[in-house]
Amino acid sequence: MKTIRDITVFSTQSGVRTKARNCQGVISRDGDKYVIQLEQTKRWFDISSFTPEPGFLLIAEELNYVLKITDVKYLEKRPKHAVFTAIPVLSA
Repeated sequence: MKTIRDITVFSTQSGVRTKARNCQGVISRDGDKYVIQLEQTKRWFDISSFTPEPGFLLIAEELNYVLKITDVKYLEKRPKHAVFTAIPVLSA
């Protein structure tokens, strides 16, 4: 059974005012990094004019870290859900 968690994605671009985006997804641990598959799709991010990039930060419900995104991909088949790879950078 998958546990869907609330995840907030923050932009780290300097000089750009962007609101954080609230998403939902599944988090799994892979060694020293995390893989996050969101319920949100590439189209959802395109419509909201928010393009996740490596370096953005995210905070997940019930996780004791702030995670830094190291890779952003989208599934090949539709719906093209976003898949992030992230590493912990700060304790919450």
